Amino acid sequence: MADDTAPAPLVAGPQPGRWADAAALAATYLVLALLAIHIARTPGTIAVLWFANAAGIAWLASRPRRHWAGLLGAAVAGNMAAKLLAGDPLLLSLAFVPGVVVEVLAGAWLLRRIGNVAQFADDAPRFLRTLVAGAVLPQLAGATLGALALHGLGFQRFGVAWGHWYVGAVLGSVAMLPLAIAVLQAGARESIARLRLPASVLLMLATVGVGWWALPRLPYPFVVVSLPLIAGAIILPLVAAFALPLVVIVMSAVAIGHGWLLAPGGAGTSPLLVYTAVVSAMLPAQLLAVVVQRQRGLTGTLAALSSASIDLSSFVDAQGIYRATNRAHESYFALPRERILGRHIGEVLPSDRYEALVQPKLARAMAGETLQFQADIDYPGRGLRTMLVSYQPAIDDHGQRVGVILNARDITSLAAAHRSLEQSMANLRAANENLEQFVRISSHDLREPLNTIIQFVGLIEQDHGAALPPAARTYFGHVSDGAHRMRTLLDDVLAFVRHSAAQPPALQPVALDAVLADVVAGLKARIDESAAQVCVDALPAVQGQASLLSLLFQNLLSNAIKFVPPGRVPQVSVRARTEGDAVFVEVRDNGIGIAPEQRSLLFAPFKRLHSRRKFEGTGLGLATARRVAQAHFGAIDIESLPGEGSCFTVRLQRAG
Repeated sequence: MADDTAPAPLVAGPQPGRWADAAALAATYLVLALLAIHIARTPGTIAVLWFANAAGIAWLASRPRRHWAGLLGAAVAGNMAAKLLAGDPLLLSLAFVPGVVVEVLAGAWLLRRIGNVAQFADDAPRFLRTLVAGAVLPQLAGATLGALALHGLGFQRFGVAWGHWYVGAVLGSVAMLPLAIAVLQAGARESIARLRLPASVLLMLATVGVGWWALPRLPYPFVVVSLPLIAGAIILPLVAAFALPLVVIVMSAVAIGHGWLLAPGGAGTSPLLVYTAVVSAMLPAQLLAVVVQRQRGLTGTLAALSSASIDLSSFVDAQGIYRATNRAHESYFALPRERILGRHIGEVLPSDRYEALVQPKLARAMAGETLQFQADIDYPGRGLRTMLVSYQPAIDDHGQRVGVILNARDITSLAAAHRSLEQSMANLRAANENLEQFVRISSHDLREPLNTIIQFVGLIEQDHGAALPPAARTYFGHVSDGAHRMRTLLDDVLAFVRHSAAQPPALQPVALDAVLADVVAGLKARIDESAAQVCVDALPAVQGQASLLSLLFQNLLSNAIKFVPPGRVPQVSVRARTEGDAVFVEVRDNGIGIAPEQRSLLFAPFKRLHSRRKFEGTGLGLATARRVAQAHFGAIDIESLPGEGSCFTVRLQRAG
């Protein structure tokens, strides 16, 4: 983790300024240190409870590392002030500084290493990792360095100092660290509000009352003291639940210091054993608070998801009893949750529907099968609806089937739209069939008079051409050319309509080499007439229909030969490249090219970019080529420079 980064902020909204933050830490550290010194320290020794370092660890771990130096200085200042106020000489106060710095710094670093501090109470394992990282391991380093300093300055023997430091730091940190993080997470104002809740106040008073009564009277008082802690873990917010163990450990320290504690072994009982008993009482309560907090969060999340879902969701157990439903389910069935939960599904649903439809499918789902089907269901609260229903077996953590999750999505509008779309498609298919039939009949009926015109114009020119004046011969030539163009146009229109209305072709492997060889052979007369140079590289096989691909490349090659400036020899090259499952076939020419502003019209039917006087054609060749490419789930793109030529790229699917 970079030095200038921080975990997600514990508190939403504006964060405190650096100096205000340091001052708040110094004041908090001073108060906690004075509390520990007052209740758990014999003058001239180390306190057997120490809370302040845990607050410093939580504070640093939740702040950017660039602030750590100032915050460490604030913790040291609070420590020094507490020691001096307690009457320690300056040298003794300074002897505690290295251990405090190392312990706080190591704890903050370890907490950051295990993840976001704000997530410390997400689950019990993460909470335990937080305690180990912030309340057990760093105290080893702090106690060692602190004991070395105290021993070196002659204040206390190393072993004694190390034992008191480590035990006191761990005991205090286990109680304080969760509370400190929770307070930082909620904010001071919100934390105070949660502590002032009537339930919080009553349980704190009950904890103190039970403690004062049990500690001097019972040999095992913490068994009784743990009861309000457990109640708090279940009832209270997390901040208040974590405050109760701190109350218990402070109360225990006061009882030990005043000799009020009745414990096995009498007055000679070691404080370490007493504090171990305290930890044994408060740690389960802390873990329970974490578990309850997680359950509250999950329950709230599930409730929010359930209320927000428009699907009908419910859960029936292995006996077919409803155990959970959402609001949509209640709305459709027009039944409140109280009249659904705890009842058998056969009692809620109409008996005929349950026996005929639900029971067989429910039995299959109980056996482990996942089902999904569409059904028309008459709901009491919504009427007849079309539903997409799923039955999903519910599996517990041990892999056992414990019931079935039922989900139903209302697709009435979607089903109606689907039926409307199917009807529209049927109407469109019928219209296309009528159009194709009309074009086919028109093409046949119009071709007959055109053939007659061409035939008789030819006969007139053949039999009487010499006797005709020049103007008449010119006119007859125009008539013959127009009739030929009309016949070509009819053929092109018929081919275009057939390919537009046809279903996608059945695709199979096609050797492009063979297709291009047939195309070049079919264009031989035009190639010879124009002296064109056509070069076809080795081409891969593609998925397609050979006849349609032949039509596509015939249009592209004939255009490449045709659209060439006067006096220029056509040069056409065909090559291909493969990228994954796609084959890109490039047809490049040295023709007249296409201006950028004309490219949008290039593939439109009947759109001619040049007059018939310059270049013959019907304006359907490229439109047909694009339709063929699209029918093969491909496309055609173009790159062109006016006067220099064009490159048409056809994308097809690679065979196999």
